[in-house]
Amino acid sequence: MADTAAEVIAALGAGPVHLWGTSMGGLIATHLAVRRPDAVRSLILEAPGAFRVDGRNPAGLSPGELSRALNTRPERVAWRTPRPPDPDRWRLVVRIMGPAHDAELEARLAEIAVPTLVMWGEDDGVFSPAGSTTYRDNVRHCAVALFADAAHDLQGDRPEACAELVRLFLADGLGFTAGHREIRVEPD
Repeated sequence: MADTAAEVIAALGAGPVHLWGTSMGGLIATHLAVRRPDAVRSLILEAPGAFRVDGRNPAGLSPGELSRALNTRPERVAWRTPRPPDPDRWRLVVRIMGPAHDAELEARLAEIAVPTLVMWGEDDGVFSPAGSTTYRDNVRHCAVALFADAAHDLQGDRPEACAELVRLFLADGLGFTAGHREIRVEPD
C-alpha cells in the first residue's frame, strides 16, 4: 500500500508531500516515509497502528465499547452509528497491518529525516498511546502530542485542537520538533 501511495504521489507530480496517516493509514505513511523518503516533506501520524504495544483486539468489543474506543464522547460524532464489529473484517485488517510490533520497521525509523508529528488520544481504546514512544525514541525530528479528552479519532474528539497543532507543526517544521519533543494538549 505504501508503494501504491508513492506511485499516486508521483503520478500526480505532487511530491514531496506533507503526508497525514490515521490509524492503519499511519502504518502505511510510516512505511512510505522509510521506503520512499523523496516523496515525503513532513509526516503527521494520528494514532498510527505500526507499534501496537498492548495487543488490543477491537474485534472483541461490543458496539458501545467500540464507540468509546474510538471517541471519548461518542455523542459528539453524530455521523458514526455504532454497530457490532465484524470479526472477519478485523481479522483482515490485522493481517494487512502485520505484526503488532514490526522490528524491521522500528529499525528503519532512524532513516526518517523529515519533521514528524505523532498524535494520540490518551483514551485511545484501539491502539495504546504507549506506541508513541517507539517513534519518539527512534525518529530524529519527532514530536509526540498526547491529547487529553480524546480517544482514537482525534479529529472527531478534538477537531479544533488537532487542526491547530497541525497548523503550528506545518508552519515551523524542524523548529517545531526541536522545541516540542512531548506535548500534552489539554481541553479548552
